[in-house]
Amino acid sequence: GALSARRAAIKRKELEKGIRVVRISKKEISLLEVIDTDRCVRVKIHLQMSWYEPLFVKDGPDLSNPTESISARDENGNFKVAAQVGEIARPAWYPCFRFAEASPLHGEPMITRDDYSLNNLASGQVGCDRDIVVTLDQTWHLGDFPFDRQTLDFQISATTPAEVPFPRVELDNSPRAVPISKNEEWAFREGCMVQFSSLHNTIRVVGGLERNPAHFVWNLASVLVSITAMAAYAFWIDADDLGGRLGLNFTLVLTAVAFKYTVASNLPKIPYLTSMDKLVLG
Repeated sequence: GALSARRAAIKRKELEKGIRVVRISKKEISLLEVIDTDRCVRVKIHLQMSWYEPLFVKDGPDLSNPTESISARDENGNFKVAAQVGEIARPAWYPCFRFAEASPLHGEPMITRDDYSLNNLASGQVGCDRDIVVTLDQTWHLGDFPFDRQTLDFQISATTPAEVPFPRVELDNSPRAVPISKNEEWAFREGCMVQFSSLHNTIRVVGGLERNPAHFVWNLASVLVSITAMAAYAFWIDADDLGGRLGLNFTLVLTAVAFKYTVASNLPKIPYLTSMDKLVLG
């Protein structure tokens, strides 16, 4: 027992020096929020990272020893005595994730969940998950607003914490992910999968986005078109009633100007005209 414990402790130190291969979970690239600013567009996303840690059995068999490992399992590969598994040790450290496009105004990426659970009793692995919410600065051209399509493009790198002496983190070269959107205004384009490319332990994520223009069409464009159409009522006023015609037209002009200020508060503050600006200016 004491000998097995010593060997397990030695093996544990060896395994802790091994490489953590970090992957992005299949369904957890979520779009949370898109904020238009004067200089750029800030996109808040949610990511789930996952990797495996070795399972260390407390006062149990040395899993690295084939003889002890086999004798401790049944014909199905599971441990004969469940108590031998002992406590699942919390990972000694988590990888550090960096985003080159992270907004400096929002500080470090926010960790929303750290989880670890027994992945497979037979394989002797612990599955680790880390959920991250990060706000990214993106440079988009909004000339087609609100009918625009954009590209979400950012890079993720993984490193070992400073207090850990060995660089033992690698990002998976080809993770697969299905993006989802929890934002009503924006969605990932149908049939547009997120693409990955990796270089020097950095993964570049590229995904297509499209804006849902319904809010702007019904609340801005349709109202403006209605105001403009009302100008036609001037032709129903008697031709000799010049004051009535001018009064109606001036009222509609003032209404349109007031509405323009309302519209401006809902449009991106950019130095060029968008499709909505052109519609408002006529």
